[in-house]
Amino acid sequence: MDTKTLNTYFHNKVLILNIILTFIIVLLHSQPLNRIGISTDDNYPLVHGVGVFAQVGVPMFFFISAMLFYKSISAMSDIKLKLKKRLSTLAIPYILWNSLFVAIYWAMTHISFIASMMNMPPVPSDVAGILLSIINSKYTVLWFVKDLIVFCLMSPVFYVMLKSKVIMIVGILGLVVLNMSYSMEYESIWHWLPVYLLGAYVGYNKLYMITPTTENYQRKIAVGCIVVMVGLYAIAYLDDRRMFLFRFLSPVLVWVLYDCFPLEWTLTKFKEKKWMHGLFFIYCTHFFIINIFQKIIFKILPHNLLCINSIQLITPVLVFLLLVACINIISGNRIYRVLIGGR
Repeated sequence: MDTKTLNTYFHNKVLILNIILTFIIVLLHSQPLNRIGISTDDNYPLVHGVGVFAQVGVPMFFFISAMLFYKSISAMSDIKLKLKKRLSTLAIPYILWNSLFVAIYWAMTHISFIASMMNMPPVPSDVAGILLSIINSKYTVLWFVKDLIVFCLMSPVFYVMLKSKVIMIVGILGLVVLNMSYSMEYESIWHWLPVYLLGAYVGYNKLYMITPTTENYQRKIAVGCIVVMVGLYAIAYLDDRRMFLFRFLSPVLVWVLYDCFPLEWTLTKFKEKKWMHGLFFIYCTHFFIINIFQKIIFKILPHNLLCINSIQLITPVLVFLLLVACINIISGNRIYRVLIGGR
């Protein structure tokens, strides 16, 4: 495969995976139980199964983000340029989106007839409380972006580590053991650092490149990846405490598995659309839309198993399509471009 074709394949592959992963994130946050006061999914196998499957989304995003950051790094000066770009693509949108939703939730929790339906404490009115809510992404799911910003700021250290394969591998394995030995908070940088460093290692060492193989060999790799994925999924489904290995290994398994399918569709049949560059908009807004949608639906429908399962499956499809339609309408707006970091 020549360089131009390889670059096209890589670009399309990343974009296709990002579309799928964005939908998976919407699927994850569409779990309705907490919104109706049910704290456990023990009696809801479909909701639990969907939730476990959707755990592939966040680690895969960390993996791809790291791979893209380090694939073109060859000197410390490259990191400086990357950090400048991340200011507009990550830091500024992070502050703007969190500020926007703090303002929205402040209004919703301080207007009496709306606040009675929110089932949440009022947003702080003091300056310190508001600033902390913005910085800590208290009213959004943008903790992922916050962790990513921290990882970017740590990039000079990671770059030095990447120069030694032994140091990097030992560091990743050490973090894996740490996470398997102690229960880390879900949003902690220490929980996601191993998979981020794995992506950085793959990107820096150009391990994402396509290696031509026979069709028979590709089938064997595909079967192997699927068997391991199903096994890890089954373990995580049966015991949430065993979720880490599924989160850590699934990005590599999915990345390799994708290359086991024919290249033709990715190279020639896949057509890039305008809304596909607005996936960050979907990520930033979907949780709020899901909250509103499901709270309205549950005011109308009963809270039985059939309705809960139906809402779990229908919500992500409707919300994703709604936000795609919004992107097609507002994509030319200048404020929209700033909010999505100029993507």
